[in-house]
Amino acid sequence: MYKKIHPHLIEWSVYCKDCKTDLFSHAYISEGKVLLIDPILPDDDTLKSIQTLGKPCAILITSGNHERYARIIGDLLKIPIACPALATKELRFKPDVIVDDLKQLHGLVPISLTGAALGEHAYYCTAEKILFIGDALINDKDKGLSILPEKYCLNQKQLEISLKKLLNLDIELIAFAHGKTMPKAGAALKKLLSS
Repeated sequence: MYKKIHPHLIEWSVYCKDCKTDLFSHAYISEGKVLLIDPILPDDDTLKSIQTLGKPCAILITSGNHERYARIIGDLLKIPIACPALATKELRFKPDVIVDDLKQLHGLVPISLTGAALGEHAYYCTAEKILFIGDALINDKDKGLSILPEKYCLNQKQLEISLKKLLNLDIELIAFAHGKTMPKAGAALKKLLSS
């Protein structure tokens, strides 16, 4: 079942035995539309609830290894799937939209985070000050906020440089693909990236 985090944000999660970690997905609601980010398969109640929040309009994928259930949900809801260009190399399907050159998509601004997973992008909502992030940052229930471990990065030093771009944003919430949404996240992000 989903959890409402913010008037414009819901989250649902599942434990993945293969990954040995919790996978989180989000729905951003704005102006009667619902945008799904890195969706895992929601249970029936969650899917029905998502559809009552507004009209599903698109799915955003943050990186090549976050295909998850995007194609299945996209086909079910008859909505387009958007992702970074490099991410297409790891997907089993051709996406409908490439985000790299877009200034925004349904109110979310794509931000390239090179050095993490292939094609890694974050999505920033200026209006609500929410940052959606895939693998580049993790909110571990025991360790807290951390940068993606080096063994999973294409280039961790490059990722650290890429992440510093986020310090220019006014961030109130970070919604993670791995970890619960973090409120008052701007200060925590500054502390992590300045150490």
